[in-house]
Amino acid sequence: MKALFLLSNIVLNVNISDCPLQALELLRANIGNYDIVLIDVNLTCIDGFQFVENVSREISLPVVVLSAYSDFQNVMKGITYGAIDYLVKPVRLEELKLIWKHVVNKYLNEMKSINESSSMDLNISRQTKKSSSMEACSKGS
Repeated sequence: MKALFLLSNIVLNVNISDCPLQALELLRANIGNYDIVLIDVNLTCIDGFQFVENVSREISLPVVVLSAYSDFQNVMKGITYGAIDYLVKPVRLEELKLIWKHVVNKYLNEMKSINESSSMDLNISRQTKKSSSMEACSKGS
């Protein structure tokens, strides 16, 4: 909770939820309105790593895991389930200030996908025009 309080001092809008199931429903209902999710995976009501997997798979949001455990197995489990970063508690403000890089990477990847998609559409359009003009030339012969 302290990490989220610190985070609210460096970003515009932070929503905090004590219930991961409620948070998951909120994220599902507001796709496109959030940039990143921070989750303490040491939950009692559900498996925190399962939450990470659901968010990263269903909602395509970058997820940063917070945990008191720094062992290799837990870190790898977080990454395997879809986390893009794993921060060990207590989290320092300097670490939180660096999470913006994940939001920027997400945005850049989305822009790259849009550009590649429109480039493909343009190439298909050019190919279609070439085919049409070739057909017109062959019919005219």
